Amino acid sequence: MKLTKKEKVAVKESIEHWKRMIKWVRKQKLDNDPNKITMKESIGEIWRSNDCALCEIVPRNYRDELNCEKCPLSKAGYGCDDENSPWEKVNMGSDWREWLDAAFGMIKALKSLLK
Repeated sequence: MKLTKKEKVAVKESIEHWKRMIKWVRKQKLDNDPNKITMKESIGEIWRSNDCALCEIVPRNYRDELNCEKCPLSKAGYGCDDENSPWEKVNMGSDWREWLDAAFGMIKALKSLLK
């Protein structure tokens, strides 16, 4: 899939976003439940659309909702709302250990867009 310059920049920014979150999670007790509030308070970002560079560039529909099928991740078969997508696995992680494993899958999916 051919990405625009804007999409390539957003993918690279998203990879860095995930790396920052992973760095923070590695300092947590991995058996604890993933906590978005604690992460947001600590590093100022979480795994939601408000902090996603790709979500920032995706056009919105007439109701001002994200038009996710236009996202490069969705186009490549990794849509965040898709069952068993890397993002869904992150979001459903029952502890930080599962979250971390899934986050590496998210980075792998993002990097695959740049090939």
